[in-house]
Amino acid sequence: MLGGTYLRGLALAKQTQIRMMADRGHAVPEDERALLVQDPDAVAAHYAVAAQRHGCSLAEALGGIYEPAAAATEPPQGNLPERTAVAFLDMLWDDCKRRSKMSSTDQVKTVIDAVARRARNIMIVVPSALTPEAKREIVEAGAAAAGGAGAGPGGNIYVQVVTHKELSFVAVDHVHTPKHERLSDTAVEALMRDCNLHATLLPLLPDSDAVSVHYDYREGDVIKVTRPHSVQYRIVRRDMS
Repeated sequence: MLGGTYLRGLALAKQTQIRMMADRGHAVPEDERALLVQDPDAVAAHYAVAAQRHGCSLAEALGGIYEPAAAATEPPQGNLPERTAVAFLDMLWDDCKRRSKMSSTDQVKTVIDAVARRARNIMIVVPSALTPEAKREIVEAGAAAAGGAGAGPGGNIYVQVVTHKELSFVAVDHVHTPKHERLSDTAVEALMRDCNLHATLLPLLPDSDAVSVHYDYREGDVIKVTRPHSVQYRIVRRDMS
């Protein structure tokens, strides 16, 4: 039996995930958008009923496939999104390794295999933080599901892992979070030319940063960070720590 605290955290994670999909330029169903203004307890109850109605687990009810918004010619962050699959894991990572012969890689590969043919981008939501080794296992599982072509930038499947804690609030709404904007390739070329710079000289922004996670910034993206009295440009790098 799942406790109330866990279910509330799960509901908060789902609400933030819905907001992330909308901010990335995906088409979010109206019934999900309506959940953004609901109390987390009501959201948890909504998905519990959905799981019972469809005869599936709560984790399966929380997941889904998000298409790019048909009407979006240029979403706020500058890049048209691709179809994204969201999968929630309902087992603690370490518990899975202790209590079953199924390795963590096998567990997540099962999830990836289920959606790999329907989406190139996969967001996996896990209850607790993962070790660097576990993160690498997930990326490697994505590569295996892609037929060995590789996950991540330039590969067939891009796997992103986020925890309930990371989704417990909307990072981009925080009063101290400056405006972030991903530059188009044309804008990056103009910036490098006008400032006589090379992108590799820019300060780094890890893809594990809360804003990077929210907007799905990826390695090589150049981000314009606007504060009240300054503008800075940063380049995104993959963080496997």
